[in-house]
Amino acid sequence: MLADGEAEATHAVVRVDVVLASRVREEFGEESVVATNADGSMDFSIPCANLAAFKSWLFAMVDRAEVLSPPFVRDHVIGALREIAELSS
Repeated sequence: MLADGEAEATHAVVRVDVVLASRVREEFGEESVVATNADGSMDFSIPCANLAAFKSWLFAMVDRAEVLSPPFVRDHVIGALREIAELSS
């Protein structure tokens, strides 16, 4: 579902903390791992052509994941989080 869509980017690099990294690796496979960091977090290449599905997947991890690139996807996620914050205040 994350790969089916028409977004500018087809993959995003997402850093996932040590608590959830193994789960994401199981979900997307070893080939999705871009880097393993000293703190146990891992960077993954995650399909994001369907931005709505991507955000739903990402937001389910709350503060345990961060989009690193590409800038378009990162900016889109930040914008969505700002909208949520504004609605909550």
